[in-house]
Amino acid sequence: MQASLEFSSKRIDTLQERANCSEEKLKIQSREITEMQVILESLSFKTQRQEQWARQLNVEMVGVPEIKNENLTNIVLSMAEKAGVVLSAGDIKSCTRV
Repeated sequence: MQASLEFSSKRIDTLQERANCSEEKLKIQSREITEMQVILESLSFKTQRQEQWARQLNVEMVGVPEIKNENLTNIVLSMAEKAGVVLSAGDIKSCTRV
């Protein structure tokens, strides 16, 4: 009876140590997850800000017919002239069709 009680007591102590160790690991992982969430939110905000910055000089024109071997820069310059906007080819970084 005494041996059985000692065995059960040691087994309970071992299980308690494991539970304590698991709780400690869980606390550490929880802190790491919280830190990663803060980093993710920061990176998400920075990405959104950079995307907005990249788009701030974009102009979208709709309904421009597509012509074989067209020069998009010339088309944009022509449209700007017709709209009364002073624009030169050096002002245009790139033109693409979407």
